[in-house]
Amino acid sequence: MVNAQALAAQVRNELAAAGLPLAVPHMTVDERFRSGADVVVEDEGDGVDRVFVAWRAHQSLVDASSGALLRGDLSDPAVLHHGLTGRAMRDAMAAILTSAGFVVEHADDFNEYRPLELRVSPGPHQEDASEG
Repeated sequence: MVNAQALAAQVRNELAAAGLPLAVPHMTVDERFRSGADVVVEDEGDGVDRVFVAWRAHQSLVDASSGALLRGDLSDPAVLHHGLTGRAMRDAMAAILTSAGFVVEHADDFNEYRPLELRVSPGPHQEDASEG
C-alpha cells in the first residue's frame, strides 16, 4: 500500500512532467498568488489520509470572480471564466493522472465541499512498485 504522502509526491511529479505548474506552499512571497496544480493530503474525518488535487487560478482571476459574486452578479464574465477554467483544468489533470495509471475520481462525488477537486488513489502500477 502506498502511503498518502508518497502518493502525493508521485501525483505532483506526473503533473509537473506534463508541464503543469505546481502550487507549492511557501514558494511565493504572497500566498494569494500561489497558482497551479495544488496537491494536498487530508483526512476527510474518517481517519484515512487521501490525496486531493485542485486547480488554483491566479489571484487576479479569483479576485475578479469573487468581486462579481459578492455583488450577486452570477452572469459576470469573470465568474463564468473562472468556473470554466476550473472545470477544464480539473478534466485535464484527471486525464493526465489517469493516463499515468492513477485511479482518479471527482471529489465532489463523495464530498460536496470539494467542488472541482479530484481524489486520487494509487492504480495497480503504483501499488506494485511499493511492494517490491
